[in-house]
Amino acid sequence: WGKCALKGQQECAYSVVPHAGKWDSADISRQYMRWCEPFLGKVWLGESNARLEDFSYIECEQKGIEISTILADSDDLLVRFFNAAADEREFEIRVAAHLRGVRLCELDGRPISDLRHGEKEGKSIFRVSMPRFGLRTVRLRR
Repeated sequence: WGKCALKGQQECAYSVVPHAGKWDSADISRQYMRWCEPFLGKVWLGESNARLEDFSYIECEQKGIEISTILADSDDLLVRFFNAAADEREFEIRVAAHLRGVRLCELDGRPISDLRHGEKEGKSIFRVSMPRFGLRTVRLRR
């Protein structure tokens, strides 16, 4: 805390998560994300055979990737992904919407290049490569 001395009553919250193996293979970053972020509600009109993935707007099956920020920019979304634990590789991202385009951007939103995307089972799919502990910002054009 350097030169900023703590004064008054301080509070701290922590969690102990038992796991086997190293933190990255145990997906501790995802457990942390679930603990820190509130659940978001979604209206569900009832199929009893609905799958868990039907309730996510943006999803990635591979472990280690997190969404750190989502910003609305007109009709577009700027989504920042963080590779919290996985080694450098390409990740497949699925979006539950029809997208006109997907663009890789700098952290400030300036465009770098367009990413190829397609559709499967009513979801837009694209791939993005990311180094371990790296960030990628993607513009989703609706």
